Amino acid sequence: MRRLIFATALGAVLLNGTSAWASDAGSPSKDDPWEGLNRKLYSVSQGLDRAIIRPAAMAYKRIAPAPFRMVIRNFLSNLSEPKVIANDILQLRPVRAVEATGRFLVNSTAGIGGMFDVATEVNLPGHENSFSVTLGHYGVGQGPYVYLLAPATVRSLIGSVADGAMDPLYWIRYPHKTEVSLGLGLVHDLDLRAEADGALKSLTADATDPYATIRSAYLQNQQSLVNGDNEKVQSLPDFDDATSPSSPAAPPAAGSDEKKPADSGPAAPDMPAAEPAPKVGGGEASESSTPSADLPA
Repeated sequence: MRRLIFATALGAVLLNGTSAWASDAGSPSKDDPWEGLNRKLYSVSQGLDRAIIRPAAMAYKRIAPAPFRMVIRNFLSNLSEPKVIANDILQLRPVRAVEATGRFLVNSTAGIGGMFDVATEVNLPGHENSFSVTLGHYGVGQGPYVYLLAPATVRSLIGSVADGAMDPLYWIRYPHKTEVSLGLGLVHDLDLRAEADGALKSLTADATDPYATIRSAYLQNQQSLVNGDNEKVQSLPDFDDATSPSSPAAPPAAGSDEKKPADSGPAAPDMPAAEPAPKVGGGEASESSTPSADLPA
């Protein structure tokens, strides 16, 4: 369920504003040797999104107050900071590691366990990192693209296992641990899907091949993180994030991991303006109650 919701929501955030890539999205990619199977899995996720995931996500957004949704986003984002810190250190990026450590300490204390993003207000913005990025930093290739109900690569799947061990809640014992983890993950993913709804609708209107466009954007974001770029193609949660309490060993994807590959083609210049992409830990996307007939998942 977690991977499926990440596939729909994060794919949309990646693609918001990337319609300029659609013209060559249908060309074969050497990064996707299993494209036939991947496209079948992508089609399944589209159907599930239309039938189950989007209706549930939009119902959650209507029922849950915006402050509650923000607190959940901030809390789960703060739980990902130990993973970021560890991978900054492994990549020998001390400045980034210090900033991430400061962010974690500030939000865990002044932010009341991470429920409030105080760190951003004191000039300690967050950044993404993962073990997949660490592997890429030391020259390990991405491997084939894989669509297991969410965009991924062989490297990101391997990295998500290591990232899972950096989840603070993985090591803490508390009553009903499994139920709490699954519940938090479900709430987080429904919120993420609801926030990305506008971007998903924009994507279906512009992209001639949403599957190939998602693949291109995801691989570019992955490489951008490896390159240490300050900004991703689009601001988005990590596809391959295994540090959330909801992810026993998975990525979603999103997040969570990350940006712009050297071998996936040049970035499109003069990308058209699009509605802003939602960010984990802040912002509200405009809600639309009109379902799209062909929403990709």
